[in-house]
Amino acid sequence: MISYREKEMIMVMKFMADHSSDFAEQLMDTHKKMTGSEAVVESINILPEISNYASLVEYVNSQGYDTILRMEDLLSEEELAQLEKEYDDIESEFKSQTGLNKTDALFILIAVVLQMIRQFLQPSVNFDAFKSKENRPSHNTTADEAKKSVYDKDKASTMKNKAESDKTKDSRYYHASVQEIADINHVPYDVVSGTKKFNVKLSGTNHRAKTLGHDPWLGYLFGTCNILTNTMSLGKDNAFRTLHVGKDTSGKPAAIAEANPIKMFEYTVKRYKESKATIGLAFIKQAYHIKSDEYSKEGLSLPFLQLLVDSDIIKELCESGIDYAKLDFLGSVGVQTALAEMINYVISVAHRITIICEENKKNNETITKEQLLQSLKKNVTLHEVRTRKVIMISESIASSVNAIVIGSIELFAVYTENENLAKDAIKKLDIGGYISTVFHLFTDIRFITKIKKDFIAKAIEENYQDKLAQVK
Repeated sequence: MISYREKEMIMVMKFMADHSSDFAEQLMDTHKKMTGSEAVVESINILPEISNYASLVEYVNSQGYDTILRMEDLLSEEELAQLEKEYDDIESEFKSQTGLNKTDALFILIAVVLQMIRQFLQPSVNFDAFKSKENRPSHNTTADEAKKSVYDKDKASTMKNKAESDKTKDSRYYHASVQEIADINHVPYDVVSGTKKFNVKLSGTNHRAKTLGHDPWLGYLFGTCNILTNTMSLGKDNAFRTLHVGKDTSGKPAAIAEANPIKMFEYTVKRYKESKATIGLAFIKQAYHIKSDEYSKEGLSLPFLQLLVDSDIIKELCESGIDYAKLDFLGSVGVQTALAEMINYVISVAHRITIICEENKKNNETITKEQLLQSLKKNVTLHEVRTRKVIMISESIASSVNAIVIGSIELFAVYTENENLAKDAIKKLDIGGYISTVFHLFTDIRFITKIKKDFIAKAIEENYQDKLAQVK
């Protein structure tokens, strides 16, 4: 370690070396004056007012010199050129060991194809979640979209035909008819008529916050049971009561009597034993109804809130934009990201295995399953550089293609004034894939940079040791 004092001395020596010619000129001039019998006092003035070492250092510093040591201060031009050549050789060696070949190109192609298939099959994202209540689509619009996305008409029809064998065709307490279950436009927990006489104040704007069938997750239990038994399960602010739903005197759907929640579950289990197809039909209907309400103006609450807080708080949260639609959006993006990472993992493992097998084949060596597993566990950094390059490139290509395709469709939709096409296209944005791509660009580039730095440092150290051995 060089001390600061030594750095100062080197700085002064550099100044002296740089100005040696100036000193020589001053001395020659002084010599001429001496031979001419002229006074020489103060003739050498290149270092004015220098009385001690400290003032010399201060003066040199004022001339733009510092104590920072640079390679050119210590080495000659020939030595610097030699060092530069050695560094270039080491860098070239790193590139040759980590550069991509035909095998890597094949893996990139496979990875891109898999990522694009994922983009086509994965859950879509709906940006309606971020719209204000006023700007969200009507319930009729979201219901039509739900029919396209989650409602399997053919499957429902098949289940209905199977359910027709249900012994009790007509509707009664704790038993909805197959026809009622198959009707996707009506669910018992949407009914508000007749609830006042049971001291339950339901309306078109608050019933989603008060009924358990509208809980995005619990609804698959309570809502399905309600559909099968023609009942309505209420939340916390109505003491988790259950009401029978039937027809009033005018023939309209209405709450008609108090029901027992335990019996509701018992009859659901009984129905399951009698006709599994009927249960499936009710489940399809529940899934459709949740989807039809999810992005509509009133929206749906976050899961489990009906169990914990009063309906007025739930309603307030939904109106302020804290609802299930945003959670669903994040869930869709999370699924996209997870699927992208799963493909990356499969490609990475397969690529590492291929590299190991290729190396053993090159060396005319056979490898056992156990040896292969051991090799995979080792942190073979140079191999990993190639693998990470494959992942980075494939994800970047797949994400770029997705962005270009969606962008092109959007431009075409704008040109043709096709709103539906624009709306459907934007839902296919691979946001999870973009997140995964950016993550790998940051982490993998940093990893590769570190490995390259370590490789160069190790090579320089080995080179130094070789030269030291030669000197000895």
